[in-house]
Amino acid sequence: MENYERSPIIPMTEEQKKDFELQIKKLDRRIEIMDKIKETGLGIICTPLGIFSNLMLMLSSIAIKVTSIGMFYGVYKSYKVYVDVKNGIPFLESQNLESAALFLILPFIMVVISYVLSWLTAFFKFHSF
Repeated sequence: MENYERSPIIPMTEEQKKDFELQIKKLDRRIEIMDKIKETGLGIICTPLGIFSNLMLMLSSIAIKVTSIGMFYGVYKSYKVYVDVKNGIPFLESQNLESAALFLILPFIMVVISYVLSWLTAFFKFHSF
């Protein structure tokens, strides 16, 4: 390793201390102003988005309930697909396959959408006015 010499610590003069404190105050003031601008901008943007996401969250909870009732129809259609396969119709050519898959998968998709919307709603409520 190379030999490093320590530089001596030189105390600041009173004039340098005043300049340094003035620079610190300017930086603090700049940071405060930028924080206020950021909070105001987020508040302006997040308030209407929070209202909209809250409305969408309520609609998605209703959609979850409706699609969970439709899941019974999906089970019925999947039984019809099973009967079609037993009768010799190929699995992918069954007419009931698409509706069975849709009615069985849709409630789970709606739960994921509702979870994301609840996270977004909490974020927007935190940053709104």
